[in-house]
Amino acid sequence: MKKINLLFVSLLLFISSSYSQYKLKHFREGYIVKGNDTVMCKIHDGNDPYNIVVFKYTHSKFEEAIVYYPGSIVKAYGFKKDTALREFTIISKKKSSLLSKKNEEVYGEVLVKGPLMLIEHNEMKYSAGTVQPGGGFGPGSSRNIVRYFIFHPDKDSAFVIATPSLFGSGIDEDDLKKTFSEFPELAAKVKKKTKLEDLINYIKEYNEWYVANKKE
Repeated sequence: MKKINLLFVSLLLFISSSYSQYKLKHFREGYIVKGNDTVMCKIHDGNDPYNIVVFKYTHSKFEEAIVYYPGSIVKAYGFKKDTALREFTIISKKKSSLLSKKNEEVYGEVLVKGPLMLIEHNEMKYSAGTVQPGGGFGPGSSRNIVRYFIFHPDKDSAFVIATPSLFGSGIDEDDLKKTFSEFPELAAKVKKKTKLEDLINYIKEYNEWYVANKKE
């Protein structure tokens, strides 16, 4: 009887793992940050990385995947995609809504680490379909909005420094100069039509200057 029960349980686990939405082949070597602890684990790379993190502690197909969202105890995570390490951290930003002035927490991809962090966030916006002449509604549409944030670990929230479009990088040079105001030589370098590559190099240079000149 015990053997039959064990066989039945094993069969259920096999069926559950076979039909899981989180396929084993999509789990990559990675880590999560819970509080002050960094825990090595396997991160699922087939989700929206800005709004959810799914992980397992092992590659066992019988282990249930664990799911967390922004605002949870998982404050940061990272995983290897091919040979590159993609890292994400929680940021607090203003809600993308005219009806709300509150902040919301999201995961953003870290492009530059340091006293100033450059973080990328992607947000999918959906638009409802319009009423058709013959009745009913037409198909809706969606578009991906990319924003770049500058975040200082000592600040309460991140602020938008760029919203790229077909017309350019969307980088706000005036805000960038204000950000570098403590380092006037760098602020003077900021030019019009700044590209993302320039922004990355500026922030890296600022971080080097900050570390070399910060007061204990």
